[in-house]
Amino acid sequence: AMPPFRAALVAMPFASARHPSLQLGLLQAVARRRGFEVDTFPLNLELARAIGSDTYERLCRYRGRLLGEWLFSLDAFGDAAPDQARRFLDEFGGDLVARLECAELDADGLARLRREVLPRYLDGLLEGVPWGDYAVVGFTTTFQQTVPSVALARRLKARHPAIVTVFGGAGCEPDMGLELVRIADAIDYAVVGEGDEAFPEL
Repeated sequence: AMPPFRAALVAMPFASARHPSLQLGLLQAVARRRGFEVDTFPLNLELARAIGSDTYERLCRYRGRLLGEWLFSLDAFGDAAPDQARRFLDEFGGDLVARLECAELDADGLARLRREVLPRYLDGLLEGVPWGDYAVVGFTTTFQQTVPSVALARRLKARHPAIVTVFGGAGCEPDMGLELVRIADAIDYAVVGEGDEAFPEL
């Protein structure tokens, strides 16, 4: 019999928008084979649309200094977020701007992304998907996606407290998943290990 709920699988920035998410496709196929209704949402594409694909891909390619995580940290952790100001940019901005080689991503542009563009993007995601249709929302965390995923999960929980959130992927290995569940109220479960086995079991 069909289980009485649906699940959504989400890919957040900063996974490249140029390739589909193998993780979402694999997990969807495995869960569907077990009789679960699962939809996938590559929400990284929405940010690429919002800021332009070239600008977005530059952020995806830059793996240094956890820039992607810093950009979403205010939305993920609110008043508890580190670096409420922009000391990060004061210390590393010159290096970042030189490596990103993009006029949109100068220090002021990065600060504006963090303070204005990304909150608007997250608000749009909250309105643009019928989240109330889903009992479970799973997040893949590989390409600096952990903090962006916490940011969306936090908004989802505020709006739809009954949703169960599940995190998995490289960002949860080996002990990070347990620590994430401990420190982030918005995360209900973390899958540590092979998601294609653990996710349908869960």
